[in-house]
Amino acid sequence: MKKLNKHKILSAACIAALPLLVVACLEFDGIIQPGRALTDSEIEVTAQLRVSPGEDGSGKVVFAVLAPKAWNLRDNATLYLTTKDYNAIQHQPEVVNEQLTLMPAEEKDPKNGLSWADSFMSVIGRGGNDPQTAMEWVVWRSSTTFIFDDKIEVDGQEVETADVHADVRIKMKTGAVPLACELGYSYCYDTFGLKRDEQRFAEAFKPIETYNQVFTTTPSVFRYGDVFGITFEQGYNSLDINEEMLQNIVTENKELPQQAKHDMLLSLITLKYTQSNSVCYVKDGMTIGVGAGQQSRIHCTRLAGNKADIWWLRQHPKVLGLQFVDNIRRPDRDNAIDLYISDEYEDVLAEGVWQNTFQVKPEVLTAEEKAAWIAQMSGVTVGSDAFFPFGDNVERARKSGVQYIAQPGGSIRDQQVIDTANKYGMVMAFTGIRLFHH
Repeated sequence: MKKLNKHKILSAACIAALPLLVVACLEFDGIIQPGRALTDSEIEVTAQLRVSPGEDGSGKVVFAVLAPKAWNLRDNATLYLTTKDYNAIQHQPEVVNEQLTLMPAEEKDPKNGLSWADSFMSVIGRGGNDPQTAMEWVVWRSSTTFIFDDKIEVDGQEVETADVHADVRIKMKTGAVPLACELGYSYCYDTFGLKRDEQRFAEAFKPIETYNQVFTTTPSVFRYGDVFGITFEQGYNSLDINEEMLQNIVTENKELPQQAKHDMLLSLITLKYTQSNSVCYVKDGMTIGVGAGQQSRIHCTRLAGNKADIWWLRQHPKVLGLQFVDNIRRPDRDNAIDLYISDEYEDVLAEGVWQNTFQVKPEVLTAEEKAAWIAQMSGVTVGSDAFFPFGDNVERARKSGVQYIAQPGGSIRDQQVIDTANKYGMVMAFTGIRLFHH
């Protein structure tokens, strides 16, 4: 136990306890790092540190980064260490905020006598990187000496050292050549050094891919995302959507015109890149309604169907005959049409208001007129990124003129859905492929 009046403490929760040995245990709370980056560009990484005190001692923080040699981090990286917690002794905020400096080449790891860079390579290694990719550990050190102990006596009172969290913010430049590799991160105290069976250090590896900023039709093999320090890897959706997906027609009506096939493919391509759950209405090579990101399939179908209805209502003779004031801006005109065909038409037809938009006050487009016009819509195709679980989706789609359906199939109620489509003489193809996008 130490008697101290003023000093800095860095401490946190243990990774593991060794038999009969109490040590300062080090851990990463997370590594926030991009999964992809441009070549010759600067990236920012945050390493979130936690350290747990154990035996008496003190030392400077040694932080190392494993990266391709071609990145030349010695000249192309800066690191800043910031603590975020209270000083356990003085009972007041005391934040360390300093730029780490490169470890001098002549400094050696006290455990093995190797240079620090060689020691990190010997003890921690190069992760899962391709042996053909030249990698190196580059090492930095704090100027602040941190004192650690599990309990400290201050002015006659015993004080427990609380967990203190710290961040190391790293700015580094990627190399000129595209590559895929794992970046490595590790830290320890310079007084402890590196020894695998003592585990007085923390280590972490994160994948990254660098690419040139040029147009390409060949996407990355993987997509990456970070959630609370955990990296998720997902294969890129390279599915080729073509007419082979439309061969399994499950309805009694199997007459599928070429235009309907084109519309089916357009709907499926749209769904491939649309947030699930999603449904897409298409007519004559145009996407006329998309319902995306909903929790229920029928909500997608209704949302997309309502948009398709609006598209069709905008072609009503009363709408085409609207007489707008001269020099009206296109957004104002489009917004006026949307209000005119909606149930809120008074917002644009009220006395003293319509004069701002129209030369002549339009007649109201009644609910009966709208219903009669929508009933004339036909030849519409609908696609779904997953199966229709019930026939109600088909019922709703029919109200917006749908005659052709492309969906994966696979519901336990497929036959009910097929029967509903047969009731209206529709053509439905089971693609067998879900197009989820999250």
